[in-house]
Amino acid sequence: MGQYIVKYQQENQAIWALKKGGQVAPLKKQPTSLGDLITQRDQYLQADNLATDMLSFDNLTLLAPISKPVKVVCQGLNYAEHREEAALQATSKGNVMFGKDDSSITGANSPIVLNYYLNQNFKS
Repeated sequence: MGQYIVKYQQENQAIWALKKGGQVAPLKKQPTSLGDLITQRDQYLQADNLATDMLSFDNLTLLAPISKPVKVVCQGLNYAEHREEAALQATSKGNVMFGKDDSSITGANSPIVLNYYLNQNFKS
């Protein structure tokens, strides 16, 4: 059975926790990054590393699980809508890989901020 890991904000700190139903158990010893959590998963997700005071998942401000700096590589044209947006035929087998700046990473339900300078250049 899979486990759900969340990263949330609490008093200007990023906290990792294990989600159990509608609640989360914060990790007592916190990983330094998602990579750290993945490579040492068993150490961080041991029962004795889970806080006993559970928090309501609905009351959390979720953060992106990816830690900065990071290289973001995206795959485009993997859906019919993407091919249509790029004016390619539905039978096109091509694929597009492209990068994004790590400032494009945001948490769930967080606003997407458009850089004013870039926005002005696109209008002209």
